[in-house]
Amino acid sequence: VGGRNFTKGMIDWNLPGLRFRRLGWLDFYATWARLSVFANGLVTNLDDAASRRSVVGAGAQLDVRFQLFTLQPLTLSGGVARAVEKDEPPKNEYMISLKIL
Repeated sequence: VGGRNFTKGMIDWNLPGLRFRRLGWLDFYATWARLSVFANGLVTNLDDAASRRSVVGAGAQLDVRFQLFTLQPLTLSGGVARAVEKDEPPKNEYMISLKIL
């Protein structure tokens, strides 16, 4: 969303992690999972009502920590978000990542 000036706000709620004793196999197992929920808003062109745009969005992300061979921690993350703007169809976005620490 382009504009000459803008204001935005975001709220993010990270829920407490859920710990596992050993969820998986001997050499590859999950140690914890954590859920994050967020919402945001963006307004552009504050000084020009004719070209002003307002967008709101919300989503969630789940992170799961794995251990590989008891030495290598891995974090698998997946998320989804939805953005809504007046007179536009809603837009969805998906994310998946693997972080090798």
